[in-house]
Amino acid sequence: MKGKLLNDVITKQRMDLDISQKELSEATGVSINVIKQIETGRMIGDIKNLKKICNYLKIELDSIYFPNFRNTRIISLVQNKGGDGKTSACGSLAYAFTDMIGKDIKVLMIDGNPQNNLTRSFGMEPDKNMNIKTAMEKDEDLTKYIKNTAYKNIDIIVSHPSVSAIEMTLLTKIERENCLKNCIRNIVGNGLYDFIFIDTDNHLGMLNYNILNVSDYAIIPVRLAAFSLDGLDTLIQHIRLVKKTNNNLKIAGIMVNQYDLRKKSINSECEMVIKQIFADANMFETKIGLDSTIEHAQFFNVPVILHRKNSKIAKQYKELAKEVLKIVEPI
Repeated sequence: MKGKLLNDVITKQRMDLDISQKELSEATGVSINVIKQIETGRMIGDIKNLKKICNYLKIELDSIYFPNFRNTRIISLVQNKGGDGKTSACGSLAYAFTDMIGKDIKVLMIDGNPQNNLTRSFGMEPDKNMNIKTAMEKDEDLTKYIKNTAYKNIDIIVSHPSVSAIEMTLLTKIERENCLKNCIRNIVGNGLYDFIFIDTDNHLGMLNYNILNVSDYAIIPVRLAAFSLDGLDTLIQHIRLVKKTNNNLKIAGIMVNQYDLRKKSINSECEMVIKQIFADANMFETKIGLDSTIEHAQFFNVPVILHRKNSKIAKQYKELAKEVLKIVEPI
């Protein structure tokens, strides 16, 4: 079951009543293995079993179980070079996550790029007064900055060209590396979304530090071309720096974008270089090929996957989304 269970309350109440797990199992008919997993937080369990346990321990179920709570994971798409398809990947993965059969996934996208291409690609307008720069300047809760898109289960916090001026603002802030963490706290704490996808700026400054500082995972899009590999060592150093203040940050994987099958020799050489730089990182098996569908989708301000559902690139993004989900899906 989805939701949030305060399992420690069950454990404490059982121990306060001097009841063993075995006794609780015998009295309720709930397997002792299930009770152990519930108390350790490895599972929530069936609602019928929870009711039996709560009734016996005299706990109000509504006070410890919140069925609409979503265990949020924050995923950032990060690159310090333009043109590697970071924004298209961010929007495509966000849409693909919510379109998965059998999954009730709710997604928030945050456009952290002053070019506001993610904002535009979902048919939204940039907003000078309702973006992460404004929220971080005013130390405001980002919840009120959320806007609905035209697509089911996908919301967004839009960007604006003025976001590019955030670096100067952050210089005057106390604990400036935690500004976004303070702003996003309620969205995560209230369990409003399963996933938050953030499109980052190409500049590895304090804004990107803030974004990675709240992220659970980073996905790094790369093109297999000589110039595209320049600066990857700087990117990995930046990620290592952020990990000093965010131990939860992991590289979910390296995503090969704009893949050209005709360049087999260059592709092989570039992949070897990437694996050397990101020695411990996963490289996704699914590669996103060159496809004019992206440009068409951008022109019409719609997600790539939705623009041409049966296109090759739409299928590739759906396969990539399945790979990513296996790594980042909440327990």
